[in-house]
Amino acid sequence: MDDLLLASNLDDARAAEDLAGDHTAMRGTLHVLVDQLSRAVTGADAQLAGVARERLALWATERLVPHLEAEEAHLLPAVRTVTDGGPASAVVVRLHTAVRTAASDLATTTHPLEAVGAAHVLAALLAVHADTLDHDLVPLVARDARTPLTGPAEEVREVLRAPAPTGHACGCGGGGCGGSGAAPEATPTEAAPASAAPAADAASDARADTTADDRADLPVLDATVIPHAVRHATIFGALDAVEEGGGLVLVAPHDPLPLLTQIEGRHPGRFTVEYLQRGPETWHLAFTR
Repeated sequence: MDDLLLASNLDDARAAEDLAGDHTAMRGTLHVLVDQLSRAVTGADAQLAGVARERLALWATERLVPHLEAEEAHLLPAVRTVTDGGPASAVVVRLHTAVRTAASDLATTTHPLEAVGAAHVLAALLAVHADTLDHDLVPLVARDARTPLTGPAEEVREVLRAPAPTGHACGCGGGGCGGSGAAPEATPTEAAPASAAPAADAASDARADTTADDRADLPVLDATVIPHAVRHATIFGALDAVEEGGGLVLVAPHDPLPLLTQIEGRHPGRFTVEYLQRGPETWHLAFTR
């Protein structure tokens, strides 16, 4: 999304920003899922790789593809109106078709390297798709008073309000380990929540440094290369992909205390936060559930 969005009214401007935010969050989620699969395959852990592939395929088929289908049904008609039926909407449809193919490949392949390849294709396609809509097409609709954006955007976003695809790190399909139901959330007595991330003292810094190697197998999100305008939305999407027993290492350009407060507000008590590195140029934080 451009820093300056010209829209025919305030509601359409907000709708355009909401659509772009959804794409950003989805890209953050996909980043973690692809990273988990790549790390499992690189580590030659066949069982973990199979679980990661299934989880990514499930998200793609039950979250990403329905979102794209909703865009075709509700958003692309407005794009066709403002482009006088030009080729732009056809380009988007072709991108959607390629996403469906990559999602299908993920769901059916049994070869680890093929799965990783399909995963990276999926990530690249979503990036092109999001940039095309958020930077080129949605702003055109927002500026055109003939084509209200708020209604179509709400229909598209409704898909993301559906329950998230079920899945579990142990491969139990979300029913809980041993068939006993989903594992409970971490409580404040078990681990400090994100908003309670402690100020550093010499002892806590020493303990944090010793945990860095222990977190080497976690997905990494480098926020220093993410544009500031979409940084938090990307991080929120990435954390949404962290399931019970999993984690994520965030690389930040500063101590992200306001972000930690926001995360705790969104998911009270869900994450334990450990500082693995405190500056001077980057801060590394491990989020675990």
